[in-house]
Amino acid sequence: MNKTLDKRTQIVEASLALFAERGFDGTTVPEIAQRANVGAGTIYRYFSSKEALVNALFQDRLAKLHQAFEQDFPGSSDSRAQFHHIMSRLSRFAETDLNALHFIDTHYYFRLLDEQSLKIYRELFDLLDRFILSGQQQGMIKDIPAHTLILMVFGAFLGMYKQRMTSITMADEDALLRQVDQCCWDLIAVHI
Repeated sequence: MNKTLDKRTQIVEASLALFAERGFDGTTVPEIAQRANVGAGTIYRYFSSKEALVNALFQDRLAKLHQAFEQDFPGSSDSRAQFHHIMSRLSRFAETDLNALHFIDTHYYFRLLDEQSLKIYRELFDLLDRFILSGQQQGMIKDIPAHTLILMVFGAFLGMYKQRMTSITMADEDALLRQVDQCCWDLIAVHI
C-alpha cells in the first residue's frame, strides 16, 4: 500500500474523529498528529492549515452523502417513497460513518467553509429542496420552508442516532429504523 496514502488517510480519519468529538476549536493540530500517529509537520504536507483540513473533510463526506442520496433515487415515485429512500441512505451512512454524520452536523456553519465546501453544501440542499418542493406540490408535505423541514428531520434523526449509540441496542434494529422513518415522515407530512 502507498505510504503517502496511508499517512493522509490516518490524518483524515484521526481528524474526523477528533472534530466530531471536540469540534474545530477544541481540536489542535498536535492532537490530530498524535491520534494519527504522525508528526505535526506531516499534517502540513497534506493540508495547508487546520481550516483546509476541515474543508477537505467536509467536502469529501458531504459529497459521499449526496451521492448516496442520488444513487437509485426513485424520482418517479411519490414523496413518501422518496423520503424512505433518503432516510434509508442516511441510516446506512450513519451505520458506516457516524463520525462523519456528527462532523457534518457540527461543521455545516459557514465561518470555516470555503467556496468549494459551500458549493457542495448548496448542491446537497438543492436536491433535498427539490424533494420537499415536489412533495408540497403533491400536497403530501407541509407548507413550511424546505430548509426548516430538512433541519427538523435531520435533527430528529441525528438525536436518535446519538441516543442509539449510547444505549443498549434493540433486538430488532430494522423495526427501530422503520419507526424512526415513520416518525420523521410524520414531522413533515400533511395529514388529512
